[in-house]
Amino acid sequence: MNKLKKTLMDIKRTGIDFILTRFFQSYNKISDLDILVKGSDFEKLIIAMQNLGYEEFSHDQALGGRIKGMQKNLVKKGRIKIDLHKDFTWRKSKYIDAKIIWDSKAKDKIGEIEVYRPSNKVNTFLVYVNILFEKTYITADERNILKHKKTLIEKEFITQAKKHNWEVSLRKLISWLEKTKNLDFPVFLPLSLVLYTYFEKFVKERRIDVTSFLYYVFFRTRYFITGKLPY
Repeated sequence: MNKLKKTLMDIKRTGIDFILTRFFQSYNKISDLDILVKGSDFEKLIIAMQNLGYEEFSHDQALGGRIKGMQKNLVKKGRIKIDLHKDFTWRKSKYIDAKIIWDSKAKDKIGEIEVYRPSNKVNTFLVYVNILFEKTYITADERNILKHKKTLIEKEFITQAKKHNWEVSLRKLISWLEKTKNLDFPVFLPLSLVLYTYFEKFVKERRIDVTSFLYYVFFRTRYFITGKLPY
């Protein structure tokens, strides 16, 4: 908690509005913080954090696949790594509008530190989108989102999926979650669902991020052999 507090206080010292996303206080392990800022504040916050001793690293070639310039990593010894976003993208494509995150923001407290976070339902949706298009598995730390899986059937989220050409993938995820019982973590999404997420985007947008797919094959093979997860 001390590293978390110090990292959040560093960001607040910049005076720039931000939203702490995909975060639950029940997490046992926090390896990074996903911070969303307005596009106009993106470079300003990077410069301000560099003045506080943070180093900036590009995330353009990440195996999760980001649209160029949408995310940077900020790192400082003794702090939690910051994944700084001006928008959320995966596999070099958009899946949601950042506007729904900004429109839902509300004040919350992490310890005694006041921050903005998305509404619970938007935050849950964002976690599921990340699981579907990057991680492809659910950890024990994320077990609580399973209690809120009905969030996924809400109209605004179906609309987001339809707008960004992954509505069928979302419905398949919902169907799988409804059928899945007695989970042992980590829980991997079925291969058929992962493959379909690539297929649907390809059919509707004629794009596929081959690198992220090859990485998926690699880490699943490595997990089978060593039991090691990438995140």
